[in-house]
Amino acid sequence: YRYRVEVPSYARKRGEGASFPASPFPLALSKDCPLLTRTHDLLLSAPTSSELEVRHALPEGLRAASLPSPLDIDTPVASAKASYELDGDELVFRRSVSTKAPRVTPADYAAYRGLCQDLDRWEDQDVVLERMEK
Repeated sequence: YRYRVEVPSYARKRGEGASFPASPFPLALSKDCPLLTRTHDLLLSAPTSSELEVRHALPEGLRAASLPSPLDIDTPVASAKASYELDGDELVFRRSVSTKAPRVTPADYAAYRGLCQDLDRWEDQDVVLERMEK
């Protein structure tokens, strides 16, 4: 699917610049794995894959001052990637998440839980914009 949406007040004012959440649509995957360890398998759905790309038009006079470092995690049961890059006067957010199995065994749970927590932390960061010097 392809959508075009304008959200004029998405960014928060931050001094002379602005900031906004790294992920426009956070997944909050950690809620699905609150336990430190498991005795039984964690049931997921059938293996799935999800990709998202969001283009943020930079407001006139502002530039990216701070972008999250790219995230790339691969485990036996799931993988996740998230990144930002500058493309002309747009910041491009990309995220892909895939599950490889319908269940997470107790042996793979710690790795899966780590992936979920790392992605949630990445999505909780801010993208920071600053005023360009004239």
